[in-house]
Amino acid sequence: MKNTLRTFIAIPLPLSVQSGIDKLVRSLRSHGDEVKWVETKNLHVTLKFLGDTHLNDLPQLIQTVTRSVQQIDSFDLVFHGIGVFPNWESPKTIWIGCREGSEELRHLAESIGNGLLPLGYPLETRRFSPHLTIGRIKKASQESSLMTMLAEQRDCSFGSCGVEEVQIISSELTRKGPIYDELAAIALG
Repeated sequence: MKNTLRTFIAIPLPLSVQSGIDKLVRSLRSHGDEVKWVETKNLHVTLKFLGDTHLNDLPQLIQTVTRSVQQIDSFDLVFHGIGVFPNWESPKTIWIGCREGSEELRHLAESIGNGLLPLGYPLETRRFSPHLTIGRIKKASQESSLMTMLAEQRDCSFGSCGVEEVQIISSELTRKGPIYDELAAIALG
């Protein structure tokens, strides 16, 4: 039996947001570029990637995250716009942005990051960028039909959700893709 789990902290998405994104992804799949799309059931907003976490550390991790979010009120997130990381000239990751609620999301991620620092989880070196990853590009040209369609969708809306909890999730990597398992759901203040 493994003593560690690959873990991260995230915000789950309601079915209404998942289905709107699924419709977009199904239309993008037909454009032939090599993209590893995130399965609809696995869509989430990552707040903090933790990596390998020892099973014995889970109770303290849950307690620390609970303390980190207890002063933060629930808020709404509006998913709007499509973009790519690192840029449109060299796209590697396709994402959907967070319009309303992005400052609250940054604050939530920062609070969790600062709370976990004493447990040995380092702060992120990059500024938190509120987004929802929907695909990872293996190969694409700037002139491809996929990139054209993404550019045309830059100003689309994908619904909203209330953020009332964060989840600690384990991720088992398999040949067919990651398998996620909710380890804890922690309510905001």
